[in-house]
Amino acid sequence: MRSAHALWGAIVLLVSACQSGPEPEYTGWIGRTPEGPDVALADYEPPREVGLFRFQGEMDFPDRSMRMFRYENRANADDKIDVALYPLPPGWSDMSGERAVAGHYGTVKQDMAERLTRRNDSSVEIMEEQILSLAGAKNPVAEGVFRETADNWTRTLVLQVAMRAPVFVRVTADYSQENGGSEDRLERIRTATQAFLEQGKVSPAEPAE
Repeated sequence: MRSAHALWGAIVLLVSACQSGPEPEYTGWIGRTPEGPDVALADYEPPREVGLFRFQGEMDFPDRSMRMFRYENRANADDKIDVALYPLPPGWSDMSGERAVAGHYGTVKQDMAERLTRRNDSSVEIMEEQILSLAGAKNPVAEGVFRETADNWTRTLVLQVAMRAPVFVRVTADYSQENGGSEDRLERIRTATQAFLEQGKVSPAEPAE
């Protein structure tokens, strides 16, 4: 069962979603990652499958305390999600899950707006924002669904932010309006996010000797 309520602070953004390609690569917005304590990101083994999606590869960001994984729908190579892991800022693990997730989601949106309005000429309408309670997930998930429109195309962008201490988990996906099936895709993304959060755990780094 899922419960939801409206997420505070909805704003209109200008967004550029990631481009998909035959190899795992991320050419869209990356954004800032918060400074946080050392965690054993390098030791994390991503799930090989999450819902209907299978692991395709990892995007490399050597200058950031972040790992990002690409997952592809087994039945549709154009249906992809990207999952990023990065440390919680100091003290955030002491917050309630909903407060931490909602607060960071707002920061992520603002960062997207500030960075992407400088380089894109598209407009984005917020279609829906909410806090989800996914069965089996320890903490809530903040979710935003956006419609991005330019002169000759329209697409949907999904942004989800979750917390699994000591890291944030950020899930992004985009798809063309022409493909339809928005509700089905959104349900698949939620199921994949739930599966990712249920599998594996990132541990704090071992103290240096």
